[in-house]
Amino acid sequence: MSSTKATPLPRKKVLALCACLLVDTIAASSLYPYINFMVQSFNVAPDERKIGYYVGFLASSYYFAQFLCSFIWGWFSDRMGRKPSLLIGLLGSSFAVLMFGFSPSFYWAVGTRFLAGILNGNVGVAKSMMGEITDSTNQARAFSIVGIVWSIGGIVGPLIGGVLSSPSQKYPSIFKGSIGRFFELHPFLLPNMISSLMSICGFLLGVFVLEETKKIRKGICGFGKQDGFGSEISFQKLEDENSNKNENSSNVNNNNNSNNNSDISDISDEALEIDNWEEQMNFERETKQTFAEKLVSVFKPKKEKTYTMLEDMKKRENGVESLSNSQASDVKRMEKEEFMIQNQKPIWKDKNLLLVCALYSVLGFIWAMWDEVFPIFAFTDLKYKGLQFTSTDIGITGATAGVFSILFQTFCFTPIVKKWGLIKTYKVGSLIVIPTLVCFPEIVKVIKPDVASDKQPLLWVLVLGLYLCQQCSAELTFVSVIIMVSNTALPEHMGIVNGIAQSAVSLMRMIAPALSTSLFSWSLVSGVSVGYPMDQHLIFYFMTVLIFVIFGLSFFVDASINVQKSEALKRKVEQETTLQESNFSLE
Repeated sequence: MSSTKATPLPRKKVLALCACLLVDTIAASSLYPYINFMVQSFNVAPDERKIGYYVGFLASSYYFAQFLCSFIWGWFSDRMGRKPSLLIGLLGSSFAVLMFGFSPSFYWAVGTRFLAGILNGNVGVAKSMMGEITDSTNQARAFSIVGIVWSIGGIVGPLIGGVLSSPSQKYPSIFKGSIGRFFELHPFLLPNMISSLMSICGFLLGVFVLEETKKIRKGICGFGKQDGFGSEISFQKLEDENSNKNENSSNVNNNNNSNNNSDISDISDEALEIDNWEEQMNFERETKQTFAEKLVSVFKPKKEKTYTMLEDMKKRENGVESLSNSQASDVKRMEKEEFMIQNQKPIWKDKNLLLVCALYSVLGFIWAMWDEVFPIFAFTDLKYKGLQFTSTDIGITGATAGVFSILFQTFCFTPIVKKWGLIKTYKVGSLIVIPTLVCFPEIVKVIKPDVASDKQPLLWVLVLGLYLCQQCSAELTFVSVIIMVSNTALPEHMGIVNGIAQSAVSLMRMIAPALSTSLFSWSLVSGVSVGYPMDQHLIFYFMTVLIFVIFGLSFFVDASINVQKSEALKRKVEQETTLQESNFSLE
């Protein structure tokens, strides 16, 4: 990777965004320790071994809603801005989480989880915001902070869920009288009340601190860059060609003794002023598109006539002396950059985008299966080849993994990406999890049936060691692939591309819980009679096969994905221009 000095991160923007993400993560992860016990309390499963079927269906309802709505939230954030989308998501999450805590039945729980998925599209929107406030030199650091936030949520969420669920049973001396009876009637309300309150706090923080990152610019169909004289050249659509011709003619008559530099400065003064190269790439070419038009423009970009800076200069010159070679070279370079952007391949022909979405989707499928299978495997009784953990044991395991993830993202992820690049990091990360998947179902062989789990140090060494190996793999692969998704999009399509990717991964996450828990339940009911590997090993071996699939697919991703797409296009134009100038000088 390049040793270019990293651009300083905009700390205020990053921290405000991460604070909003944190409360969302806590709300999403707090239910993992008690979800099996919640489903069990509804008495919908006739057999304890079949609880997994219902847990999977409950988890899938959220991702089904995300699949339906993530793309819409991406489009909404492109049109109305990132901040409104994020704030609506926080409010929606607060309401849905609270209603989930009141669930009197299984179908109420499914409905409220579905509502939570519809009202909250913050994951895709947050990734778009992070992509807009970073560049290729600092995006690994920024997204690693996002990973740290998810890890903190992975600690706090399970602790809240594991410690505060069923409080009247766990803390009878505190929750007694009418309060005790209330929480006995709603044993899973307290952790959801805390999560809902935190979402409200995130909303208030977002209102007063979070800054909008999406630049809405109207009447623009191009972008610019610094010229060689410190003036900023921008592409601008001419609203009235005849009026501009008259104005240009008047300008020429009044300034016929000016040099070429002043001509460019005049153009720059009348063009839209933009802070820097990165912000110019954020031009909204069609800000008043309908949803259908936006969808069409992404899948089949419109090819339309645009007025280039060189044409504008020629209109202004109107016969005056020609531009210098350096000025003409700059303008031609800009024309090439604009031409390449205006003629991007349709999304269904963009190999990198399709491959990265596939890597993201299958990876999300694998980790969603892990997130569902581990609590069920840990919860399952030892006689059915499970670990027989309590909700507190499950919460402690998740919290330990969260601490590890924070340390890993803080000290390891950014240097690894800087050294290896995104694609290699993804490849190595995908292989690291294989020992966990192969060895995890073997842990049951070391468990002592008549000894409490906290009295078995070998059991905890194996569980935590293998779990942390999985967590290391998840951090390397997941953060790398979400950066790669952002790097496939130009800034003006960042929201909708992240929305597409989020919808795709949500589809896989919708299927994963139901499939994985059903497969695991089947292995306990029927597979055990068949024997190895159709017993508790089956689901873990299935995930291993999928790991090899994404490892193989990663070899087909182009190396240009290691940097942002706008930067990759810029580099390509500069290389072609340099080559052409070199060939011209040789001639």
